[in-house]
This record gives sequence, structure tokens and C-alpha cells, in this order.
Amino acid sequence: TWGVFLAFVLAPTIELFLKASIMPWDAAWAYIAIRELRSWAIYVCIIAAFRPGPPPLRVFELTADHEGDEDELMEGDSDLDFQAE
Repeated sequence: TWGVFLAFVLAPTIELFLKASIMPWDAAWAYIAIRELRSWAIYVCIIAAFRPGPPPLRVFELTADHEGDEDELMEGDSDLDFQAE
């Protein structure tokens, strides 16, 4: 998360340096493309950071429900065995 924050803060400075010193005047389209890609990268990072988590697995709910059923079956079996004797 710190990398995203630093990129967000330092990106305009780096872009201005590239535009003023490295890129020729006819490469303004490249500067605009870099700026737009940075904006999209920031949007993607924000979406990834705040996306909802996966739903909890239902396996645990199913095993908890079956444990109660097994206990009831065991109790029912012992009553039947007791009556048979």
C-alpha cells in the first residue's frame, strides 16, 4: 500500500521531468498516454484494495449441522438397543 501512495505522490513529478527533459516536443502524445495509464493504474489499485472479500465457505456450516444429526442418531440408537434388551 505504501508503494501505491508513493507512486500517487511522485508520479506527477516524474512525468513532468520526462516531459521537460527527455521527450521531444512532438512526443506530447506519449506524455498524455503515460498520464492516462497512471490514472487507470491508480483506479485499478483502489478497486483491488476495496473489493469485497469472498463469501465464507459453507463447508463449515454443513459439518456443524451434521454433527448435531449424528449425536441425535447415536442417542436414538442407544434407546433402541436398551428397549431390545
